[in-house]
Amino acid sequence: MASERPGLTGETPTPPDGAGAAAAADCYSLTEVVTTSQLLEDLGGYVITLWVVVGLEVLFLYGLLAKTLWSVYHNERLPKLWRSGTVWANSVPSFVALMCLGSLIVPASDRLLRAVRLIYLSVSLSKFVELCLLYFGGESRLLAAVEGSAVPLAVPPCCCCCRPCCPRPTITKRSIRVMKVLVYQLPFSVSGYFFFSLYLYSAGMQNVGEASGGPGYVILMALHAVAFLLGMYGLIMLETTTKGQLQSLRYRAKFALMKFTVVIINIQKFIFSIVISTGGFTCTASMSPEVYGAFILNIVIAAEMLLFGVLNHWAYQADGRSADDLTAADLTPSGSPADRADTPTSQQTWTSTAQRENVGAKTTNGFSGA
Repeated sequence: MASERPGLTGETPTPPDGAGAAAAADCYSLTEVVTTSQLLEDLGGYVITLWVVVGLEVLFLYGLLAKTLWSVYHNERLPKLWRSGTVWANSVPSFVALMCLGSLIVPASDRLLRAVRLIYLSVSLSKFVELCLLYFGGESRLLAAVEGSAVPLAVPPCCCCCRPCCPRPTITKRSIRVMKVLVYQLPFSVSGYFFFSLYLYSAGMQNVGEASGGPGYVILMALHAVAFLLGMYGLIMLETTTKGQLQSLRYRAKFALMKFTVVIINIQKFIFSIVISTGGFTCTASMSPEVYGAFILNIVIAAEMLLFGVLNHWAYQADGRSADDLTAADLTPSGSPADRADTPTSQQTWTSTAQRENVGAKTTNGFSGA
């Protein structure tokens, strides 16, 4: 039970009777602050090998990021306003892997580095949404591209049991901005969640990272879960609204990669917390089940970031050569009319940097509410 774990009540629980009593007592007596020297004494050469492998992965991912940055900043065909969002979206796998490496080297820093990587991930998600709007040329051009479509209110995680009964309001610029706000609140809500969580932990009031705890931690978890679900709801609504467009930019693949990165990182932490609280992880000579579970989770996330980093590089390397080839077919979903007045036609391709700079200026005005 959560109340029997050290760090929640301040009392040392009585280990169970039987053959496992000594081992259980050793696990309960372990502190959560594990130094690097203790880790080396515990795992020896295995942990050094792990550090080397993950370190090489981080170098590889930052090499891919550098290659993407080179192509972004030296490709005159690529609109300059795309640069910031492209960098943020591509840097997620390398940055998350770097934070995982830091936690693997210094396990005591896991809470801090986990907070940093999730805040960074939420900021990157908001920058990715900005980039998606820039692909279209701003809110007005996006609205023209999806003219007549309905707001997809029945998408996950807010599914409608009776889909035909769900309201289907026509999409407007206001509904697009609501989708943006739902995503843009994530950096603030995530930052607030980790600030108060670490504050309560520092005060000795909560054992942050448990699947269960006192009322303060339960409230924080509930608010964090609601904010996360709202952010994902806005992201998936925007994805569904623009589905089938900008195919030459691998738009759908970019959305899928960002969405799955955010979901997997957040959901895995919740799953590991449940497994830890139910005794799914044992302890080592220096690590409690909580610390050992967090250690394994960082290894899993680091391995996943290698895959996401390679796929991200594949998805975004098409931007430069595709910037000049956006036609009506790219901006038109299947079954929609291809001759909308505000959508570029095949004769109106983006063939000059000057034209794209004009679109960028219109986009800036669109963000300011003009």
